[in-house]
Amino acid sequence: MDLRSIANKNDLRLDIAAPSSWQYSPGDTIIGNVVRQSPIVSPNATVKIWLTGIMRVRILRDLGTGSNDRWGEKDAYVDKWTLIDSTEEFIFNGPLHHPENNEHPVAWSFSASIPSKPKGQITQGHLPQATFLPFDKDHEAFHVLPGSLRTTCDGYSSKSEALVEYRLHAQLNYERSGSRRVEYATAPITLRHASRILDLKPSENGGLSSPTKVQSHRLIPGREATELSFRQKTKKFFGSSKAPEFWFEVLMKSPPVVQFDNPTPLPVVLSIATLRGEGRTSSAIEEIAQRIQINYSWTTVIASGNLTSRAHTDKQSFDVDFHSEDLFKNLESPLVVHSYGKANEPIDLGNMFQLVLRRDGLYSNGKRCSWTLTSTVFPDLLTFAIKHTHKIEYRINLTVAGETLEVKVFAPLRIIEAA
Repeated sequence: MDLRSIANKNDLRLDIAAPSSWQYSPGDTIIGNVVRQSPIVSPNATVKIWLTGIMRVRILRDLGTGSNDRWGEKDAYVDKWTLIDSTEEFIFNGPLHHPENNEHPVAWSFSASIPSKPKGQITQGHLPQATFLPFDKDHEAFHVLPGSLRTTCDGYSSKSEALVEYRLHAQLNYERSGSRRVEYATAPITLRHASRILDLKPSENGGLSSPTKVQSHRLIPGREATELSFRQKTKKFFGSSKAPEFWFEVLMKSPPVVQFDNPTPLPVVLSIATLRGEGRTSSAIEEIAQRIQINYSWTTVIASGNLTSRAHTDKQSFDVDFHSEDLFKNLESPLVVHSYGKANEPIDLGNMFQLVLRRDGLYSNGKRCSWTLTSTVFPDLLTFAIKHTHKIEYRINLTVAGETLEVKVFAPLRIIEAA
């Protein structure tokens, strides 16, 4: 297994026997070595390790309103929860002699077990009315360690940070020339979020666009290629055109719960529904199958964070663009659906493009849609001070009767950790 070496300002470091991207679960054991390269001679030295885990919310707010001299001054509200506070474990105690010109560093092996749940007094020093969860010892939050997470958000008059962090620490304490000296090393430990096996199913309801209108003489059969006269364009601009109207909605059915690395393609299904009745599609073209070309669909996951810090709250919002629009450029022929008849079948975009969501982005046929993400995608998380949720936005670019337009569809989304 790869060694992950965490260097520090002093000569002490932690070599962890795991890749840098490795994710641990509660109850796992971390193995590795505490290492020092430089020569050292001491009649009495100790090396110890310990684990820490914290949840911290930090909110900064401007005191001014832009009209007084306190603008730029900030109040800070910080709330820290101790998740893990493990007992120190000594892995060496005795004389230490590491001579000069030694090619190999001195190393002390270790194994550190991650607790299976938070410490018993996790709520000590916190107010029950200033959290998202009840102080009920039977609640899951008292028995499950939350996964690693870090989000920051800069607003116009506030800034906030949400952090769930786990670290492994090492300390070398030794005697030299009659005095004690201390060196430290620390390494971040990524903890997986709680997970379960998930069977991906599309939502029964899905997300629905706002009613959308196209008004054009090209909607009439035989006039699809007709060029509008200047007079017709003017009437259309001022809303006085007598041209028929086609009203429709776009429905996007996608799973309300999505799991990282689930190999089953995401069932993302697009369909078009003609809107009939008074004030909707003109009766003259109600039964006409309009050709609707799907130019592309831009997919964005919107992550929302609600934070609480000692009765002070803040909201975060991040857009993660997956750049799924590029997938449509590689199609051999345009993607077309009709508004009426047998050709009005839903299109399963997820199966067509073999879409799979991973922590580092959206994949199609095993390839990532974009090499850059505007933000890291974390699973949903609800704990005492942090509520991290998601929704998904589809921006569908369409062409109907020569008119190109874009519609937006929002759908609920919950992201869970890989199984």
